[in-house]
Amino acid sequence: MYKLTKPLIFINNTPSHVGAGGDLGVVDLPIQRERHTNFPKYESSSVKGSIKDAFMNLVKKNKVTRFGPMDKNMVEEVFGKDENADRISLIAFTDARILLFPIKSLKNVFVWITCPKVLSRFKQEMKLCGIEVPYRTPSNTVPIGSDLVISKENKKIVLEEYTFEEIEENEDCTGWANWFAEHLFPPASEHEYWRNKIKKDFVIVSDEVFKDFVTLSTDVITRVRIDRDKGTVKEGALFTEEYLPAESILYSLVMTAPPLKQKDQDSKSSVFTDEEDVMSFFAEALPEVIQIGGNETIGKGLTYTHLIG
Repeated sequence: MYKLTKPLIFINNTPSHVGAGGDLGVVDLPIQRERHTNFPKYESSSVKGSIKDAFMNLVKKNKVTRFGPMDKNMVEEVFGKDENADRISLIAFTDARILLFPIKSLKNVFVWITCPKVLSRFKQEMKLCGIEVPYRTPSNTVPIGSDLVISKENKKIVLEEYTFEEIEENEDCTGWANWFAEHLFPPASEHEYWRNKIKKDFVIVSDEVFKDFVTLSTDVITRVRIDRDKGTVKEGALFTEEYLPAESILYSLVMTAPPLKQKDQDSKSSVFTDEEDVMSFFAEALPEVIQIGGNETIGKGLTYTHLIG
């Protein structure tokens, strides 16, 4: 059904809370995570819903594409109807998986970390998009020339309050850093700083270390509800909420299909001819920044988007 696939990158501009509901653990309102790895993710339904909402806002702003002025019917043909759907949508999304996670560093303020499991899965999914990433996935490595190493003798780096030894400078790690710099960030000039930063402030850690960091180094905020009559904290209204930090980078796969044939002869024909047109429409209209997850009114979930290719 879906014939064309491209990778979609999400870069957190502010912390995001794509919630998993209540939990029996320490945090009252945790973020969504993969069951088998505990890595953070955004469910595909959250991804699609947020993007569809952004496209509907473009209809209100009279956005014009090469396929004509955007209207509700055009958006519903691509994303599907919320109610009384008579056909599947022409676009589909996978879960957005974590790719790079920001961690405090003794040098250069913070670094992005990832691990062999994440990179191997990313390589596999890029191949579905016709993109070949030719680098291996060595753990405990930094790019060649990185100044994160604080002891050349013992090859130490310090992340959060932990010291890691025997960290090697590695060509494949350099290749990954340069590939990310070229492909992950939007081409606008304001992202130049981040493209340069990732070339040197990038670490491939082990799978176990990565799991510990993405589990224990998220933002956990304590919030309260105020009694409007008394102006004090409402009894029993203290709760904690987990956020994926700003500068976290995730990716999803976007898949498009050709328009379905109209059963009704009087139905309006589609402005799209094939899956390439649907993807072209999506790429052209996709806002540079969307809001994803909860707590929109306090500025959470502002996210840069970038469609590779």
